Amino acid sequence: MKKTNPRIVFVWITISVFVIQCSYSERALLPGSVLWDNPCELPCWYNIVPSETRYSDVIVYLRKIDFVDIASLHEEIDDVSGTTHVNWKMKAPYAGWGTIVVKENMVESITVTGKFDITLKQIVNHYGPPEAYRVDPSGGEIAAWEYDFYYPHLGAVFEASYKAMPGLNVPPPVYAEAQIWNIELMKRGTLKEMLERLFGKYPDSLYRWQGFTPLPTPTLVGN
Repeated sequence: MKKTNPRIVFVWITISVFVIQCSYSERALLPGSVLWDNPCELPCWYNIVPSETRYSDVIVYLRKIDFVDIASLHEEIDDVSGTTHVNWKMKAPYAGWGTIVVKENMVESITVTGKFDITLKQIVNHYGPPEAYRVDPSGGEIAAWEYDFYYPHLGAVFEASYKAMPGLNVPPPVYAEAQIWNIELMKRGTLKEMLERLFGKYPDSLYRWQGFTPLPTPTLVGN
C-alpha cells in the first residue's frame, strides 16, 4: 500500500484551516451588509419596498440575498390585524432574523434584528442625524435603556440598547460606538405620522438630537 507523506498531509491541513479561517472572517463581517450593500435607497431594502412590493414577490427577492437562510422561511398569519408575517433567519454563524409584514397583498413593514457590526456613529455619518429619538426602560428595575432613532425621511427606525447607569434617573449618554441591533423600515409617510403621534402621546420620552454627549443631559422636545 502506498504511504502518504506526512509533510504533505500537514501542509494540506494547514492550508485548509487557513482557508476556512479566512472564509469565516469574511463572512463574520457580512451582517453589516444589511445596510451597506443594500442596492436601493431606504425604506427599500434589497428591492423590497414597503407599500409597493407585492406579497408574491417577497420570497423571490429574499432568495437572492446571500445572508438569508432560505430553509428557515416560514409564515404566520395574524387574524386580528389581518397581516401575514414572513419570517426568516440569517445563515450560520450569524445570530439574526427578520420579519416582513404583509397586509392586503402588499408589504407593510420590514424588520431586521441581529448583531450587524454597525455602530450608531456609522449610521449618523452615513444618513445624517435622526430627527428625534425615544427612550424607554427595558428589563427589571431598568436594567437597560432602549433607544429608537427616527429617520422619517428614510422611513427607518434604528434601535440600540444601553446598560442603565446606577444611581441616575435619566437616560445614559448616547454613545457613538453603541451597536445597532434592530432596524425597522416602513413607508416614509407612515413613519412621519407615527412620529407625530408619539410626540403628542409620549413627550417626556422623546428627545431632539444634540449629538453624541458624554453626559445624560438630553433636551426634551417640548423645551
